[in-house]
Amino acid sequence: MTSTYTPLRERAIAGVHNAVLETISTLNFPLSSRILDCGPGTGAWVARLHSLGYRDLTAMGIDGRDYQGPAPFVSGNLNEPFASSLSGRYDLITAMEVIEHLESPALFLRQCRELLNPGGRLVLSTPNIECAPGRLKFLRSGQFRWFDAHGDPTHITPMSRPILERIAGRCGFAIDSDRPAPDCRWRGTAAWKTPICLAMTFFFSGDLSGDCRVFVLKSVGAGPQPQ
Repeated sequence: MTSTYTPLRERAIAGVHNAVLETISTLNFPLSSRILDCGPGTGAWVARLHSLGYRDLTAMGIDGRDYQGPAPFVSGNLNEPFASSLSGRYDLITAMEVIEHLESPALFLRQCRELLNPGGRLVLSTPNIECAPGRLKFLRSGQFRWFDAHGDPTHITPMSRPILERIAGRCGFAIDSDRPAPDCRWRGTAAWKTPICLAMTFFFSGDLSGDCRVFVLKSVGAGPQPQ
């Protein structure tokens, strides 16, 4: 998937859009796929998909004042039931840097599950609290990286893979795959912390790289379970 276009300003951490694009490239969604982007910001991600030939695109968010994307914008509060505001089902739903802002991730996942076609995917990204700097911060202060006084004050729901797995399972999803974004380095890490973080990657289990993680969720079972 390559194309030349003038990008809009991305609100996600640098490298996240590229990682999501590489991820969905492996899923082989045809250009005829129906795609919904939740929390589209300026529309940078929708514009990138459009530049690659996808045309059946919809963006949904609570505030469209900054939205400049080429797809229709539907107003909807992702903290409330929103599936009824949209018509039909989708093959792919994306939500980059969204779930950490939500009061009820389970409600959001259930709404997405309701909107997906059989075999569809939900691809989301969120700050990686399990990366090496994140683990070091929690060890030193008991606070999550990106969720402390220095982070975005609208970050209210830190999400690790084990917690997401539990919530997803209650909502009719399973984690199909996940990856760091960007792959290796950590943005904003103090120079004195970097050697410690690098050393941690040899002694701690799991993948400790990436400021964010990109998750691919697939629908399983009969559908969302009751709350």
